[in-house]
Amino acid sequence: MSSIDDTIAAMAREARQAARAVARAGTDAKNAALLEMTAAISREAEGICAANAKDLQAARVAGLSAAMIDRLTIGPGTIAAMAAGLREVADLPDPVGSCGPTRVRPNGLEIARMRIPLGVIGIIYESRPNVTVDAAALCLKAGNAVLLRGGSEALHSNRALAAVIGRALAAAGLPPAAVQVVPTAARAAVSALTSLLLPQATLLTPNAPEASALTGITTETTDDLRRAGHALLAMGVRAVLMKGGHIDGERVIDILMTPAGETIFEGERIVTRHTHGTGCTLASAC
Repeated sequence: MSSIDDTIAAMAREARQAARAVARAGTDAKNAALLEMTAAISREAEGICAANAKDLQAARVAGLSAAMIDRLTIGPGTIAAMAAGLREVADLPDPVGSCGPTRVRPNGLEIARMRIPLGVIGIIYESRPNVTVDAAALCLKAGNAVLLRGGSEALHSNRALAAVIGRALAAAGLPPAAVQVVPTAARAAVSALTSLLLPQATLLTPNAPEASALTGITTETTDDLRRAGHALLAMGVRAVLMKGGHIDGERVIDILMTPAGETIFEGERIVTRHTHGTGCTLASAC
């Protein structure tokens, strides 16, 4: 194993230990941690913005688009929005332990589905640092630990946010390892993380940029999506739904792929403000 493989494996082991503690934590303890995170992000805004400035400088040198830089920027409004989002999650009902409809068997036995934590969640995402906070909050509320790998453009920002969150968790009596950010921008870190996660997946639903992040394959055409899909299947995923909204064209194509073959879903592109022809949800199978 490489040093990066060792690092990711060690993080996963720490996350697994932390997940047990978070799963046992009650609603009050989780909400207290979320509110501590809210206060910490507001209190340490200056340090977070200083880390973000390093990412912004690197983004300008790299020639990133104005839209990408806007998504990457953390300012007073972003800090306020992240804090507000944490408070909103704290106010949500605790999903852990809630039950669905109860069925009664002829012998009188009552059967119901109860929500329980998943354990350790892994998330690979693009260069929006606010996603780091959103993902941490939702995973914690649901009683899970999380490993986060954001876009390399936001490395300094994400590391700063993770450090703030870790201190807040410790102050609230929960293990800091419940929220960890992969500490390197190296492509090998994605491979190490996906090698742990993807064999556990029944269905993967990446759009084109996500497929590129997972496989390293440039995805500019439908055939590119198909090649990326085959690469994901080779990593151990049972099925992939390749979402085609980011691919140029008047019509949008999704490809459901399994080892047994593929099914094409094709439809007219629907122009929206927030998705690529609905390609961040489903491009045409809707």
